[in-house]
Amino acid sequence: MRLRSNIKLRLYQETILGKAIKTNLLCVLPTGAGKTLIGLGLSLLKVREGKVLFLAPTKPLCEQHKKTFEEFLTDYEEKDLSVYNGSILPEKRKKIWEKSKIIFATGQTIENDIITRRINLEEVSLIIFDEAHRGVGEYAYTFIAKEYNKCGRKEKKVLGLTASPGSDIKKIEEIMKNLNFKEIEIIEESDELIKHYLKKKEIKPIFISLSEKHKKIKKFLENCLKEQLILLKNSALIKSINQTKINKKELLEAQKKALELIKNGENFYSELSRISACIKILHSKEIFLTQGAESLLEYYNSLLKNNKIKANKTIVENINFKNAISLLNTEKISNPKIEALINILRRELKEKSKAIIFTNYRKTTEILKKELIKNNFRTEIFIGQNKGMSQKEQKKVLEKFKKNEFQILVCTSIGEEGIHIPSIDLGIFYEPIPSALRSIQRRGRIGRTDIGKIFVLIMKNTIDEAYYWVSKHKEKNMKKAIVELKNKSEIRKQKLLKDFLN
Repeated sequence: MRLRSNIKLRLYQETILGKAIKTNLLCVLPTGAGKTLIGLGLSLLKVREGKVLFLAPTKPLCEQHKKTFEEFLTDYEEKDLSVYNGSILPEKRKKIWEKSKIIFATGQTIENDIITRRINLEEVSLIIFDEAHRGVGEYAYTFIAKEYNKCGRKEKKVLGLTASPGSDIKKIEEIMKNLNFKEIEIIEESDELIKHYLKKKEIKPIFISLSEKHKKIKKFLENCLKEQLILLKNSALIKSINQTKINKKELLEAQKKALELIKNGENFYSELSRISACIKILHSKEIFLTQGAESLLEYYNSLLKNNKIKANKTIVENINFKNAISLLNTEKISNPKIEALINILRRELKEKSKAIIFTNYRKTTEILKKELIKNNFRTEIFIGQNKGMSQKEQKKVLEKFKKNEFQILVCTSIGEEGIHIPSIDLGIFYEPIPSALRSIQRRGRIGRTDIGKIFVLIMKNTIDEAYYWVSKHKEKNMKKAIVELKNKSEIRKQKLLKDFLN
């Protein structure tokens, strides 16, 4: 098993590989900078000592990493490289584990097979944690790293790969502790070593105004919420009924107070139901303003279907909520976001180019696909496997997209992490997200082969606007944290790749 002779690592990749050989390393590189190749270089060294376990959060990503290794390696047998996930029967997985040298697996499957003792981590010489920022809380990566650290193997090597480790130093340090990284290596997009390898991205926020009909429905929903908030304030569970200050976090805090009072013998069951109603009204308002009328009507129907639940009954019987739904049913409420989206695609999408659209909701992917096809755009959706698409369906869609059988991929968060599809030079975020990490992951799918254009659709005076600025603030904090950690890093003289592999 050798690296193909025509594959040359860049200087920064060689430098990071040198450090990864010496220590357990968390590698932070911009998307498109070739993190997988660093993992491949280290795998070639460590596979001589035992199995290499290359972990990724999703099945499509495991398949993608295997293909990358197959593309860059020579002199290996087919059985040496294997994908290992929960869709493979346990007995077959056991055989794959026994015969394979490099295994590409989802963390959840490995966690399950460690617990059931189907696999032995003492056989593993290297674990690569792709999208290492997931190594927090009870995610499978944390459990696997802990078990690997406990196993009897003398030399235990780990490598972490990510483009976005976290928005503050504490978060990054938690990842390093959980996954047993001893040092961190960070190269920013502005670094001279890397910047000429990366394609420029133009990011443009599009602020969209609410129509008068939108404002009228918004007012009905706010009045509905206000009635419930007044009652909660009278019960001393919240301090203010100002809706600019009330969010889901505040309501969950009120819920904790109510549960504590119930635990102490107080009768706060009605208040608990009222808090649940407030959370659902807030959600109704959010999906109407950011996703459109069709999404709100679907949500209303789900509340109606389950109206034996007290909170749901409170909402669907409220006169203000009824007025909002009546207006939706009797008037044509066009979606200004979809209009903006179609205008951007008509203006920016060239005949042979491709675009990716991100949205938070599966229902929205269906709505957008229908509207785009109506406007003569060749479109498919890409969503997760939980009551969504099977792995086979996901692979089929991605292959069709790569072969230019359609132009526009509409996806949920499943498309954010690591999926590499060449020549996507136009990206549209149907809504902002309040996460620097996810924003960076989304942007990383665009402009990998040419200059990329990214448009963020933002409804003015809605949660969209708040999320947009929150994300920018968190990304700024992330960059500060990265600079601080980089300044702490020890600068060492590294060897080149040829010195390692000879």
